Amino acid sequence: MKHYVILCDWAVDHMCDSGVDITAVTHTLEEAKEIFAKAVVDEKKYAEENHWDVLTDTDVEFDAGQFGYYAAEHAHFYIQEVE
Repeated sequence: MKHYVILCDWAVDHMCDSGVDITAVTHTLEEAKEIFAKAVVDEKKYAEENHWDVLTDTDVEFDAGQFGYYAAEHAHFYIQEVE
């Protein structure tokens, strides 16, 4: 049986913090996309406020970070399929 995990790999240098958060686990891609769409709103707002470069922005992945400093300033929000 397939499952869909909504993850966010993030780093915020000025807080000296980083991590990977699991937002939700679902049984269907459609349900995962619904949760993803709601959960990514704050990540997109934060990226815009900090003038980050948006590398990917789809209904299953959002990836943004500070150019040249991505390792320390980024948010990578995505849906991963697992069995």
